[in-house]
Amino acid sequence: MWSEEKEKQREINNAKAEITQAKALKVLLSNNILAAEIHIAGMVMGACNNKWLLPVVKKQVKELNKFLNNKPNLWE
Repeated sequence: MWSEEKEKQREINNAKAEITQAKALKVLLSNNILAAEIHIAGMVMGACNNKWLLPVVKKQVKELNKFLNNKPNLWE
């Protein structure tokens, strides 16, 4: 059985991993040569301009950082 401390550490590790992925996404999105797609509930839509997705990724990183700093957030 998981203790609360271990569960909290697992969430922290997941948040850090997601931040790492988001940083990589930001690099990929800054290059419009690569096609970006949005997948929601099995539906797929391409983005005409990858940079439109950058604010979404930046907002996600902001919420993850709030979580890591024990502030109210939308990620947790």
